[in-house]
Amino acid sequence: MLDEGVKARCTIFDRYVQALGDIEGVHFMLELEGTMSNRWLITLTIDQKALSVAPMDIINALAEENIEARPVWKPLHL
Repeated sequence: MLDEGVKARCTIFDRYVQALGDIEGVHFMLELEGTMSNRWLITLTIDQKALSVAPMDIINALAEENIEARPVWKPLHL
């Protein structure tokens, strides 16, 4: 059952990457070589200058469509 849940989350992640991955300024956190994410949390970063839109504007627009999104913490490596 756990494997099915992880597989479903990976499929959802792949859909997001297919739909949004070619947009300049949108960057997904991909897996490192030799690792496998459970995709518990799908995160992406956006370049506000490249997109000409603020992150909270995106979050608010998604909320209007009943899509949950929120800002996340800064990655430790940054």
